[in-house]
Amino acid sequence: MDQENKTTKATKTSTQAQLAQKAKFSNVVAAYQLMAEFLRGAYEPKPHAVSYYNLFIKYNLGSVNVYLTKEEAAVKACVVAPYQVSHGTLPPIEISVQGNNLVSSFRLPQGFAITDATTFGNVSTALLSANSFLRSGDQLSIVHLLQ
Repeated sequence: MDQENKTTKATKTSTQAQLAQKAKFSNVVAAYQLMAEFLRGAYEPKPHAVSYYNLFIKYNLGSVNVYLTKEEAAVKACVVAPYQVSHGTLPPIEISVQGNNLVSSFRLPQGFAITDATTFGNVSTALLSANSFLRSGDQLSIVHLLQ
């Protein structure tokens, strides 16, 4: 009698695929939060209604396979992985670690040296003069994360 009028609440359990996606998502979000200040302007073209957060998630969620436990996600742990931190018209820039130095595929004019007196303007002018694919106004961010 009264049993027929009762509504039952179904508990929705996550599938293995959903749990895996949540575990990956936590790490990608933590990585974005760590690098957010470097990512403004790093993705082009950027639709007006889309945030840099959305673009970072779009380019990294399906390609970076790092899975955090529930406990790690709760403390906002982050595992360094090869994230795509930019998208646009610049050709890929190769960066490698040699000893304690980062070495890139950028060219500098012969004899150009970076000293304590070198300004960002000096470096920008040197990079623009030696790398024909660069244009004034391009944003270059080098993000080097260590685990």
